[in-house]
Amino acid sequence: MKRTLTCLLLAVCCLLLIACGRPPDNPSHRPQRIVSLNLDADEILLDLVAPERIVAVTELVDKPEMSYSVDKARAVSQRVQAYTIEEILSLRPDLLIVSEWMDEGQRRTLTDMGITVHTYRTATTLAEIPTVIRGMAAACGESARGEELIAAYRAECDTVLAAAAAVPAPARPRLFLWAYRSPYGAGDMLFGDMVRHLGVTNTLDAYTQAELASFPEEALITAAPDLILLTRWHFADESASELARHFTDDPAWSTVPAVANDRFAVVPGRALFCPNHYAAQGLRELYAAIYPDRPLP
Repeated sequence: MKRTLTCLLLAVCCLLLIACGRPPDNPSHRPQRIVSLNLDADEILLDLVAPERIVAVTELVDKPEMSYSVDKARAVSQRVQAYTIEEILSLRPDLLIVSEWMDEGQRRTLTDMGITVHTYRTATTLAEIPTVIRGMAAACGESARGEELIAAYRAECDTVLAAAAAVPAPARPRLFLWAYRSPYGAGDMLFGDMVRHLGVTNTLDAYTQAELASFPEEALITAAPDLILLTRWHFADESASELARHFTDDPAWSTVPAVANDRFAVVPGRALFCPNHYAAQGLRELYAAIYPDRPLP
């Protein structure tokens, strides 16, 4: 009899432990006042949970040059502006989603005040993006929806990358990215990883993001890109043609193949830094800029 009771108690304990490891199934247990402090988290949230569960997102989500979620974000009325502890507390979140870039002391202070803080590491490769989505989905109690986003992301990436793999090697250009009057897209950034997956040479691949701050412009002559990508950030006043004039009006660049052959292409800023499931759309926009004569399915 004692042995039977012991077995029953062990079975009950096991069931309780298993249940504790599951995401909450009861909607009332899920966060209902979620605040995001990063654009990449904004975009995941807007596809992950109902908008009425999101109290505030960032102002960048309203910039079409930077965001893929402008229309969806209209369903959320508030925007984080000052990014201070006082502002965050005034929003009364029951879940705050931040990247590792937020000061650890601030995160600790908010946690001590009773706010659940989910911190994620910003993805710098396509392979890291599912981990970001999965962690955020678990924090929101939406693991199943998170897996749906991941599956759709992978399927779209596969479509673009299959088309890129079919491009003959001689037709694959050497790229240089000029974003807001400076080189952009080092090898340790998400853009660098996207270009590698597309099978195209990024002439800045050997640089780190920090090293680009002191990029010697004469290195562009040595790099000899076949195609220069141009973009405008949301605070830039120059048109794409004006950005190209940095190269076309200066005789110093006349020997660069991209300048000599007038090979410039425009990409939106949102395609360059989208460390979430919209990186698949970023790949599509990059592919279209690189291969305008090879349409995707």
